[in-house]
Formats: sequence, C-alpha cells, structure tokens
Amino acid sequence: MKGSIEHIKGWISVRLRNARIQDYYYSGGDTTKHYRARNLDRLFARVIVFTLTVLSFFIYTGNFFAGLFFGGVCIYLFDRLAKRFRNLRCEKNREAMLEKEAVDRFNKLLEEKTSRDFFEIVCEMLGKDHSFTGLRIIEDNEKRPFLITGRFRGEDVGIYADKLKEGTSVKEKNLEEFTRYCMDRGLKNGIYIANGPFDYSAREYAVNLDSFNLFIADTKTMHKVFLKRGLLFPIKDLEEGLEQKILEQNEETHHRFRRILAYRRIRTYTVLGVLIAVYSVFVPYSFYYLFVSIVLFSLSLTALIKWRIEKYMEDAENSIKLDNIMDAG
Repeated sequence: MKGSIEHIKGWISVRLRNARIQDYYYSGGDTTKHYRARNLDRLFARVIVFTLTVLSFFIYTGNFFAGLFFGGVCIYLFDRLAKRFRNLRCEKNREAMLEKEAVDRFNKLLEEKTSRDFFEIVCEMLGKDHSFTGLRIIEDNEKRPFLITGRFRGEDVGIYADKLKEGTSVKEKNLEEFTRYCMDRGLKNGIYIANGPFDYSAREYAVNLDSFNLFIADTKTMHKVFLKRGLLFPIKDLEEGLEQKILEQNEETHHRFRRILAYRRIRTYTVLGVLIAVYSVFVPYSFYYLFVSIVLFSLSLTALIKWRIEKYMEDAENSIKLDNIMDAG
C-alpha cells in the first residue's frame, strides 16, 4: 500500500514538473501567469464550447441526448486541435530558447578567450563535422593565427575566425581583405566565421560576389550548423540546464505569488474585521457581529503567522545551500 502511494506521488510530481516546463515553453518565458491559471482557462474554454454546442444542437433538433453526443464529439475534436497547436507553439518556443541558451553559453565561453583560442575552438568544431578534412591553423611571422586551411566537401577552403569585440560587427572591408587573401593563395572557397553579426554592407558584398565562393556564419548560423548538433558541448546538457532554470524560475514565481496572496489575505481579513466591529456598534445583535469580527481577526493573525513560518523555513533552507554560501563568501 505504501509503495503504491509513493508511486502515485512520484507520478503526480513528474506530471506537475512537465506541466510547468511545457507552460513555460508555451508562454515563451512569460511567468506572469501561473500554469494552473492557464489550465483553468483551457478548461473554461472547453466548457463554453461544449455548452454552446449542446444548446445549439438542442435548439435546432429538440433532442437533448443527441446534443450531448454531438457536443462530446465536438469537444474531443476541439481538444485535439488545441493540443496540436499548443504543442507546435511549445516546440517553436523551445527551439528559440535553446538557441538563445546555446548562444549565451557560447558567448560566455568566449569572454575570457583570446583570438587564438577562438581559432582553435572553431577548428575543433569544424573538425568534428565530416564535411571538413585536413584542417590546420596557419600562423604569421609573429606566431599569430590568421587562417585555417583544409578541404570542404572535397575542395580547398580558407577559413577565418573573427572574435569580435562586444557591440561591433563584421564590415564589408573585412570580407574584402579575407577574399583577396584567399584568392592570392589560389583558393576558390572561403568561410568567414564571427561571434557576432555581419552588417548590411558585408552581407550584400557576400551575396553579390561572383568570382569567389564566400560563405559567412554569425552566431545564429553557428547555432544551426554546430551548436545545435552538439559539436561544442552536449545538447542534452543544454536542455537539462534550461529545464532546471525553468523550474527554479517557476519556484521563485510561486514564492512571489504566495507572498502576494498572504498580504491580500491578511489585509482582507483585517479590513473586514474592522468594518464589522464598527458596524456592530450601530445595530442590534452587536455580540454576534463582534464574534464574527473576532473570527476574522483570528484568521488574519493565523495567515500572518503562517506566512512568517513559511518565510523562516525558506530562509533556513537557503542558509544550507552551497551556492548561497559560496556567493556570500
């Protein structure tokens, strides 16, 4: 019996966890509305659709049971269609969040890296793709990397890895210099990779270039080609990290809503208690109203004590968490 109860509790816990994650994906990261409130909205929408369908069919045919059957069929189809669109929206938002998370992690990885480090990271990523072979970094006379050479789909290629400063972008002149250098070395293909955007003139130059096969890759392209395929860090770790962040944010939102509800509950009970106490002075049965007022004041005091106990327990739990201790240190 005890094992069955634990199994049911575990199943409910997993369902609630998945519901929070799916709701976060559905909302696109907007946590201002609780997932239970969204579920109530969906339930209310289905009740309205079912009721209107049954009433419409009953008014048209006069057969109530046939209306119930038709309403059940309509609500089933409505539910399937709504779930399909909801899953499509969740998947789209999930992909967008994973892309942002991957790009943010990649940019954070590059914060303390030098231009040489960026060359080595790009060379390592490309080397894991079967389309690239024989990659090696070429250095200038001062031992600084300036080009990656190898073969891309069976053809010689030159690759440049440009680590941009924050707030800057690749200009047309950067692509012109790279193209000219590759052509001087007899290369017909070139790939310019940057950890930032390409401005309009650079993109226009790459599109209109006919004498040389130039391919460009910004952070968005790098995510689709390399990061999404787990060539730099495992995509499963990225998904688990994002889900953990979602659950932590939901927990913070839950605590915030709980504090708001506690404040409102205390305020409501107190105000009603004061109003009823004042009202009891001017009407008969004053003892009855005083008793009601005392009950409301007791409920307000109980809500206050409960909120303080929960806050104390939360502070106690935070005091033993290693990350909080390290941050304080």
